[in-house]
Amino acid sequence: MLDQTYDVLIVESDINRQSWITSTLELLGCKLKQTKSIDAGLSQLASTRYDLVLISQDFPAKPCQRLINAVASLHHPFHTPTLMAALGNKNSNLPTHLANSDLTGRLTFPSTINTVGKTIEHWLAADESMPGALIADGYDGFFYKIDENTLPLLFTDQTTTLGSSSLSPAKRINAHHSGPTSILLVNDDPIAQEIGLDQLQEAKFNVITANDGAEAIGIICQHRPDLVILDADLPGTDGYQVCKQIRRLDQCEHLPIIIITGSHHQAIAEQPNPTQITDYVSKPLSWPMLIHRINMIQQYSLSQEQLALSQRRFGTAQKLTNLGFLDFDLANKLGYTSASFWKILGHEPKGNFSMRDYGQIVHLDDREQYKTEIQESLQTQGTTKIQYRIVNGNGDTRVILATRELTCDSDGIGLRLSSVIQDITEQRDHDGDIQRISPYDELTGFYNRLSFQHEIQQSIILHQSFDACFALLIMNLDNFKRVNDSFNYSSGDKLLVEFSSRVKKEFDVGDPAQKLLLKPIFGRHGGDCFAILLKATNNRATVALAAEKIISALKNPFTIKPESDRKPREIFLTASIGIAEFPNDGAHAGVLQENALTALQAVKASGRNGYRFFDRDLRSSSFRNLNLQSALRDAIKFEQIAVHYLPIISLAGETIVGVEALLRWSHPDLGDLSPSKVIDLAEQTGLIATLSQWIIDQACLQLANWQQAGHPNLIMAINVSPLQFAQDDLCKTITKSIETHQLKPASLQIELTENILMADIKRTTDLLGKLKQIGVGISIDDFGTGCSSLGNLHDFPINNLKIDRRFIRNIDQPSENPGVTQAIIAMGKSLGLQLIAEGIETQVQLDYVRKQGCDFAQGYFFSQPMAAAAATEYLQQSTAQST
Repeated sequence: MLDQTYDVLIVESDINRQSWITSTLELLGCKLKQTKSIDAGLSQLASTRYDLVLISQDFPAKPCQRLINAVASLHHPFHTPTLMAALGNKNSNLPTHLANSDLTGRLTFPSTINTVGKTIEHWLAADESMPGALIADGYDGFFYKIDENTLPLLFTDQTTTLGSSSLSPAKRINAHHSGPTSILLVNDDPIAQEIGLDQLQEAKFNVITANDGAEAIGIICQHRPDLVILDADLPGTDGYQVCKQIRRLDQCEHLPIIIITGSHHQAIAEQPNPTQITDYVSKPLSWPMLIHRINMIQQYSLSQEQLALSQRRFGTAQKLTNLGFLDFDLANKLGYTSASFWKILGHEPKGNFSMRDYGQIVHLDDREQYKTEIQESLQTQGTTKIQYRIVNGNGDTRVILATRELTCDSDGIGLRLSSVIQDITEQRDHDGDIQRISPYDELTGFYNRLSFQHEIQQSIILHQSFDACFALLIMNLDNFKRVNDSFNYSSGDKLLVEFSSRVKKEFDVGDPAQKLLLKPIFGRHGGDCFAILLKATNNRATVALAAEKIISALKNPFTIKPESDRKPREIFLTASIGIAEFPNDGAHAGVLQENALTALQAVKASGRNGYRFFDRDLRSSSFRNLNLQSALRDAIKFEQIAVHYLPIISLAGETIVGVEALLRWSHPDLGDLSPSKVIDLAEQTGLIATLSQWIIDQACLQLANWQQAGHPNLIMAINVSPLQFAQDDLCKTITKSIETHQLKPASLQIELTENILMADIKRTTDLLGKLKQIGVGISIDDFGTGCSSLGNLHDFPINNLKIDRRFIRNIDQPSENPGVTQAIIAMGKSLGLQLIAEGIETQVQLDYVRKQGCDFAQGYFFSQPMAAAAATEYLQQSTAQST
């Protein structure tokens, strides 16, 4: 193996040589790209950086020269140049056109892996003396030598300065890397001076001598040594006074100074400022010990210089980027702020300071949001960003971007909160100028929010003049947030670009008879929120057709290629669309948009994936939803929600084998609300995590009670919503409940719909694998209504298929064909899955699914969902009948 990984391009048409060099370099740990032609090699060079290009010596002169010229023209400012070498057979001569070229060398076939490895290491090993080579400084930075050829202006009239001995701290750090330490030895005793000179030179130091303090000061001003050794008993001015004089010289505040004294600690302690002395040694001298101490001092001095330089660089970076830094030691209740932090605030650092004081300078309109986000950042390990306004000491409003990082211990308790604040007022103003200049969204090419607003206003004026109608559509991509959470924002952006392209194509093609009178105007309001303006619409059918075209653009999956995994992943998305019409639904832009959003929320409340026109009833429904959301918070808080249980019956003996947990909320005014309605409200209000944990825990508690009461093999089935499934802590929540109530994992069944499974196949497979490791069973609920395929079912680690009730309902209707139910049962059996028929209500339905080989059933034919007490009684009766 080589010391590091190299990227190598092989341009070789000979099969034997290609096979040999490929296998050899792979064993050496290189990253390879193989091509068989010069043209293919040129294409690779245009798109990828390589450390080495290996070219067959059999290629003709002209094509070879093209590749040679291409390699020679490459310029990589942060990398060493790309080298080029030939590949040939032993006992063959290198062709003239390659021999006369500037090649690094040649590899010959056959050669041992050891020979190839040593040769490549010799060619490519980093040379720290060459321009551009980066050398770590130990403080997360790098030194490098400036290439005089690429920066000639920097070196104009500076040769003398750069080569002189009067070095700045940064230059002296480089000097320490390349040359021996220079020492000034000051002693008026010629014998002692001679002994010291011999000892220090033998230790490979550069030594300059002086006989008294005045001579020493002159030498320091002229030569600037790395360390000074002073005898305390100098004639005239003693060593301690000389030390004070040295400290007053330019750039000598931290110059290491060692005092040689005949006295001990008391003499040092009596000096006015003993800290001016770096170290002292007592006579008689032990030169080996003194030399060891010199080395230690030099290492410490170098570290201090590097640290001081790093601090200066950090301070400059803070100043240039308008950054302030805060650091809170939460365990010890200590904090630190940089000077630039106070400069950004425009307030003097005085008196006691707390984050409560900081909150007082946050803009009044942003304080509630700021407080909420502060609390979230104190509970979220990792990095968070927030943006808000402050009022600085001059009374000016400034925009602040704060980036925080919370570090926690193994128990999740916060230890340290570090924060960087940046004044981005000018940047925001500049971005606003650009936004005002450009009418288009940079990502999709659609109108941006401001420009689209202008288009609505113009459409109102135009259509009022002609007494005509137009429609405004506002849409969201359902569950798009999961794309950004599961992959990254870059993948999400690519998906939005592809979606916008698909939508435009949908309106560019189609049946001419159904085309709109005018081409739609597309806008992006931000994130996954889009708007479409349909001008001169003559009827609702035309608008509905446009909405269907948008939904049609999503019928095929999107392909995402994550950066961390080369295997592409397919995900399905749907859209929710709200529609408002001018002038019936509003004569002003604000009213139209508000009503379109109300219709959009109605689509989301009814299950998403569709469109809806605004009507007046939606307005009252919208207010009712707000009240419901508030009531739901209280219902969860005061445990007014209950879990009911629907029996699962084995068709082999019509005995109860399990129950399905179903959410019930009896609202005092609206009565019983469906589970889907409650779940949707919980998702809208952000209460889904709390509600999910409560349902799982309640169901596990009830199952534990039943098992202890004499039903040890009873199974509990729990439904999981899309947002529940998207939570990273789902497995942790299930595991905790299992452990708390001492259940066997196999007694739990997690039920998921097909659409949940297909939203992100890779993530689904990973999460189902984790659930399988826990030991819980997995069921696909409402099977036959989603978009899964046989291949996907085969890949997922599932146990049960639950046949949707709409197929069961068709069984005893003569006009319907029950063949779909039969096909689903047959397919499930072929995959080794157990089949559960939902919604059994008649004897005919029961007999049919039993005849087809279905394993289990549930529905009103057996029982309606029951509260815990009624379900307990039902279990007891069922057990008594079976015995």
